[in-house]
Order: sequence, then C-alpha cells, then structure tokens
Amino acid sequence: MKNKAVFFLLILIPITPFLYFFRMESQWNHWMTFYLFAYLMIYRPILDYYRLKSKGLIERKDQWKIFIPFYRIKYIKGIFA
Repeated sequence: MKNKAVFFLLILIPITPFLYFFRMESQWNHWMTFYLFAYLMIYRPILDYYRLKSKGLIERKDQWKIFIPFYRIKYIKGIFA
C-alpha cells in the first residue's frame, strides 16, 4: 500500500456511509456510535499497520501496539508521507 491515492481512498470510503447516516438520521443513534468506534479502533489501526508495514517502518512483532490509543502518533509522518 505504498500508493498514497489508494491509502487515502481507503480512509475516505468508510466515512461516506457515516456522513450519509448522520444526514438522514437527525439524531445520533447507537449504530452510528458503533460504526464510529469500529472505524476508529479497528479499521484505521489495521489500515495504518499495513501502510507502515509496506513502507518498512514497523515489524510484525509490533503489530499489536498499533491498537493502543495514540501510539500511531509516533508514526504519523510515515503514515501520511
């Protein structure tokens, strides 16, 4: 996943249903909370791990550390560069 365009597309695709549900539902419901949690705590760390792994910035043994909140800040330059 060394291609920036593919990476940013994979980031933005799951956000579009969230924005659609937010616009259609005038209230915040529990499904939107679950969707947001799953996106931030499951999908994005996995996506960031594969990005870092393809660039050679992280090893397989450190895979679990990506799920620690705010640990990805250490690699923010490598993720978005």
